[in-house]
Amino acid sequence: MKAQLLFKLGQLEQSVAVLEQLKRSSVNDHSLLYLLKEVYVQLKDWQALKELVPTLEKNQVIDSIEIGEIRMRIFMEELYAARSSISDSTKEEPLTQLNKLWKKAPAKYREDEKVVKHFSELLLQLDAKGPMRPRPLSLQ
Repeated sequence: MKAQLLFKLGQLEQSVAVLEQLKRSSVNDHSLLYLLKEVYVQLKDWQALKELVPTLEKNQVIDSIEIGEIRMRIFMEELYAARSSISDSTKEEPLTQLNKLWKKAPAKYREDEKVVKHFSELLLQLDAKGPMRPRPLSLQ
């Protein structure tokens, strides 16, 4: 398969172009969908991967554990993208976006140590007092 060769040669953009063209005619081909997932991960194209996940799940291309890992990774990348959208004039917009994403997150993400740490680090980078910032203890 031409797309596999391009992938192995590190020509990811060409590989994804071939795969997306093939996907139109072979919607449920497991090997094609799997390779497309791999290319999106290598390209760090989280939005395209997010759109592909339901198809991967529906066609059982990867197991539910990997689906969960991919969804969590996508969520973490969305948090990072929200933090990175700082305009020069204000830090409020990224903070608002981060908090909106956090509130919409599934409970299992908000309880996952890795995700909480990532979110907290992003808040600290914004020098913000977000919902995860600990409050000082009262001595009274």
